[in-house]
Formats: sequence, C-alpha cells, structure tokens
Amino acid sequence: MELHPHTRPIRDPFFAALRRRRPDVDIVLLPPERPTPQPDPVDDAQVGATLERVTDQMTHLWQAVAGADGDRPRIRLGYGPDVGTVVASARGTTGVDDGFRRLVRLRHELESGGWRVGRLAGASERLTGRHHDLRVHASYAEDTGSLVVELVSEPLPVGVGRARSLVRSA
Repeated sequence: MELHPHTRPIRDPFFAALRRRRPDVDIVLLPPERPTPQPDPVDDAQVGATLERVTDQMTHLWQAVAGADGDRPRIRLGYGPDVGTVVASARGTTGVDDGFRRLVRLRHELESGGWRVGRLAGASERLTGRHHDLRVHASYAEDTGSLVVELVSEPLPVGVGRARSLVRSA
C-alpha cells in the first residue's frame, strides 16, 4: 500500500470533491480488489454424479425419517450462490404428529453415517449436518405438524450459460 501526501490530487471525482470540502478529513483509498480466479468448470459426469449422490442420500434419509408418510422428495438442480454455479438439492416435506421423534431418528441415522450433526436453537426443532460436500437441514414445527428435510450439495462451477441450461432442463 502506498501513502500519498494530502496535496497529491485524487483521481476519483467523489473523493476529490470530498477533499476540497473537508481538507481536515483523512481519506484512505484502498487499491481495487483483484478478481478471484474462477475454478475450472466441472463436466457433465461430475454434475450427474453429484445429483445421483444427493438422490441416493436423500432416498435413504427420507426412508428412515418419513417411511411411507409424505410425498417423495423433490430432487433438482438449482442455481448456486455464486454466478455460474449450480447445486444439487432435495427437499422432502410431510405432516406428522411425532416430528420430534423422527428428528431424533434422523440425527441417529446421520451420526451413524459419519455426519457432523448439530441442533439449532429456535421456536421449532431444527438440526443441521455436514458430510463431505453435502449439507442437511431438517426442521419440525409442532404447531403445524410440518417436517421438512433438505439436502444440498456444495456449489459446482459450470459457467453461466451451462448453469442456465442445466437448471432449465431439470
């Protein structure tokens, strides 16, 4: 970082006007951020493998938690948190009276599968877990009897155009 005397002109018009109006204020301008290098895009085989792993894991967890109750979980590709990324996700919901017991069963299932599991504080019963590149969030609202289990993969870099086509076709 370079230090410049306050008499040196500032190229940015906003800060130049600020210096003229308030010469008593020290102005610190940081250098522009360098763009972070984008990871290499993954191929269709890796996207398919991730989607299959999410499907298999969610099928196993949903069978352990919901059994024959509720609809089959919805499994899809969605946009990731960064531009040009996608995530494989699965979401299962059902209405039950014994949701707390089912969350305990889910926690046991996750822990015996090597997941790191934690309980989140709040008005409804919630737990979260992580295993390699997968994250799970589950909640039970006693007032409504709603049990929700969501499973999400880490973001996969695929590029903007490919992300659009993958999400639209899913």
